[in-house]
Amino acid sequence: MKTKSIFISIIAALTISTVAKAENLVIIHSNDVHGHVAVEKVKDDGGSARMKVVIDSIRSAEKHTLLVDAGDGVQGYLYFNVFGGEVEYNVMNMLGYDIVIPGNHEFDNGIDALAKNYKRLKAKKLSANYDFRRTPVKGIKEYVIKKFGGRRIAFIGVGCQPKGMISDKNCVGLGYRDAISVADSLATVLKTKKKADLVVVLSHIGYVADEPWLPCDTLMAINSTDIDVIIGGHSHTLIDPRKGDIKNIFTNRAGKKVLVAQTGRYGRNLGKITIDLDNIDNTPKSEIIAINSRLDSRSDGSVERFLKPYTVEVDKLSAVVIGRSEAEYPNGEMNPLSNWVADKILEIGKTLTDRKIDFAVGNKGGVRRPLTVGDVTMGQMLTMLPFENYVTVIELTGKDVAEAFNSMAARDGDAVSAGVSAKMKDRHAYDISINGEPLDPERTYVVATLDYLANGGDNMKAFTRGKQIATSQVQLKFNVIDIIKEMTARGEAIKPDTTTRISLE
Repeated sequence: MKTKSIFISIIAALTISTVAKAENLVIIHSNDVHGHVAVEKVKDDGGSARMKVVIDSIRSAEKHTLLVDAGDGVQGYLYFNVFGGEVEYNVMNMLGYDIVIPGNHEFDNGIDALAKNYKRLKAKKLSANYDFRRTPVKGIKEYVIKKFGGRRIAFIGVGCQPKGMISDKNCVGLGYRDAISVADSLATVLKTKKKADLVVVLSHIGYVADEPWLPCDTLMAINSTDIDVIIGGHSHTLIDPRKGDIKNIFTNRAGKKVLVAQTGRYGRNLGKITIDLDNIDNTPKSEIIAINSRLDSRSDGSVERFLKPYTVEVDKLSAVVIGRSEAEYPNGEMNPLSNWVADKILEIGKTLTDRKIDFAVGNKGGVRRPLTVGDVTMGQMLTMLPFENYVTVIELTGKDVAEAFNSMAARDGDAVSAGVSAKMKDRHAYDISINGEPLDPERTYVVATLDYLANGGDNMKAFTRGKQIATSQVQLKFNVIDIIKEMTARGEAIKPDTTTRISLE
């Protein structure tokens, strides 16, 4: 009987171990939400209330979860223009973010505003390659190690090169080191000295880089030895393993697999990464969860109730009609809307100096939303041109102009004013013409642009060698709003020039 009892106990133990649920860590991740805490009305997707449904559902189903964000949680929606981050960071607290890193747009209102907002945010803030010690921003850590199911999982944060991405005046005192070298060396320390079983990097450097010398997630993956997972942002890349159209598994220098994940932008998706804690050497699994109207019936209403008083103020601003658009104009690529903004930069520049201005340059990334047909409201313009840009007039040599056009070619062109034409291919610009004349490298040109570009933003190094002649004391968006009001008074609608100014080959 004793032997039989022991045998039954062994069988029971084996049965229990067979049916026991595998122990996993599920990382829920977002990136580049850009202030879209409410549903994006144009596409009816995204929205923090819907995100909360998914987050709460995963948390209720899984023993171990983490919610992380890879930067640019703000800027791009009127909540940030009006309330300066109060809305977005409180919503992140409501969703229960555990770890966040700063993207470049977290700095848009300056380093003091970031310090204030990060003091409000409850999540752990990570950045290994940004040195905040000479800034008012406090509480930033290089890494954090979390314990789940007996495993030590390390998280590192890294950000993009500030020079060329963040206005100098907005990141005073911030130090920078190369993201890849910092992350790789720190990952090795975490595994060898801190006994981490797995290293996850939260990065805001982009899936691929605009310039070959800049770091990016793909280069980090193949040039590292101890990084296991990279959760990225900045490039707005949607990596959906089900589609398989964008590579997400790379082999590092040690011959091990590295998972790279990113969810696109505007909170239209959440990412879900599942790490097998029982078999930690297995490559984690990644998936994309769409955030759309199917989730509305399950919302608990808490986010909507929080947003309501803010939304009332935003809607009031959005309802103020200032003009009319003759047609619908998209944003994001070289198009009539980019042309129109560049033409307005030229128009504003002419009011700043008696010098004859040859042409104007804007950045297409500065135009953040399309223009719809019909009434144009104050709110539309403040979200279309959300940044604190000022028109600046600079004097440049023709040689520097040519170099600037090559910089624009590296990102498939930018916005240029009427009278400018160029062809671009393989990061090179050619057949450049200014007002009907070929670009003369020996001539001096007067250019109207944005202070952001004049100071080297978007890697426009050539512009930093120019002599600054004048700068507007009014932000571009408010200058443009005044121009639209004047057009309306004359009975004119917004009608961008449809001529192709930059040809991509």
